[in-house]
Amino acid sequence: MKSEKTILFYLSGHGFGHITRESPVIYALKRLHPDWRIAVRSPAAEWFIRDSLPPDTIIEGAEIDVGVRQRDSLNMDLEKTLQDYLSLIKNKSSIIEREAQWCINHKVKLIVADIPPLAFDIARAVSVPSICIANFSWDWIYGGFLAQYPDFARVIADIQSSHSLCTLCLTTPLTCDLTSFHRRQPIPLICRQSQLTKEQARRQAGFPRDKKVVLFSFGGFGLNSGFKKPPLIQPDTIIVSTQPDLHMDGFVYLARADIRKLNIEYWDLVRAADVVITKPGYGIVSECIANRTPIIYTEREGFLEYEVLVEEMKNYLPTLHIPQRALLSGDWKDYLEEFEGREKNFKDIPLNGAETAAGVIGEYLLGY
Repeated sequence: MKSEKTILFYLSGHGFGHITRESPVIYALKRLHPDWRIAVRSPAAEWFIRDSLPPDTIIEGAEIDVGVRQRDSLNMDLEKTLQDYLSLIKNKSSIIEREAQWCINHKVKLIVADIPPLAFDIARAVSVPSICIANFSWDWIYGGFLAQYPDFARVIADIQSSHSLCTLCLTTPLTCDLTSFHRRQPIPLICRQSQLTKEQARRQAGFPRDKKVVLFSFGGFGLNSGFKKPPLIQPDTIIVSTQPDLHMDGFVYLARADIRKLNIEYWDLVRAADVVITKPGYGIVSECIANRTPIIYTEREGFLEYEVLVEEMKNYLPTLHIPQRALLSGDWKDYLEEFEGREKNFKDIPLNGAETAAGVIGEYLLGY
């Protein structure tokens, strides 16, 4: 029999990283309290949420934050981001009223946010605790846009007002400035870790033993800017991608259906790879740390988290920068060869952030 306690997760639709961070937390909660109801409201792609969460999770669409509007994984649309957030502020009262009624109807007893600020206003409206799980916040990210768009100051002030209502912010490693949350508690890394060895993962994925495997990973937005030509690599190297926009010459493309047939998960592909080529984001960086896979990364200009992640991830695993011009022109060969010759050192760190977060959430709900 299902409990009358419902935990509601509000998850940003900005890329896949916020979903992948909360997926292990939700699974850990289900292991600890299998009778508790868990709901997710997010504008992220429903197929990805359903693929990432337990089958009995209540999943519905709801947009209560903006994040950063993207043209593709590497290019932002700041003007649209600003206008959409100003519109959100204009409609804030009606959004809170709508979401509060949803919470009442579904007997929500605690709200977790990663990282929509309005979640904390909604929690206050229905008098329940609220927990944030984050390595950065939108007020800090938007601070990097003020010189170009001064009107972001109004957005930042509104976000910080919402953050002041948060009961507790659980801060993960790779953390940025979260000082707008008054009460913070550090936790270990939350990550999706393969249970296979690298050899097992490669065999399960069907990768030839005599080939080097490069996993090309650019999240939920893809690369609309495209390639000028197929990447230049050695004959003993294969490039694997799961992104439909990279179903092209030079790539081994694995669709969702292909991965399911292989009976593996995306993080098993991360484990199987010799290196991941990506743009830095919490999701892929945490998975590379957990699965001990090096990163070759390209720049993500204007997004403050990029600079922090570039410095932080060097402390945990081998990294190398590839400029966007080389990435998109396909001139990969020299970078891959340089990286192959480097010493590969990884740092062992606690990876039980999901279990820690689930424990904290459980304590708050049981005490409510």
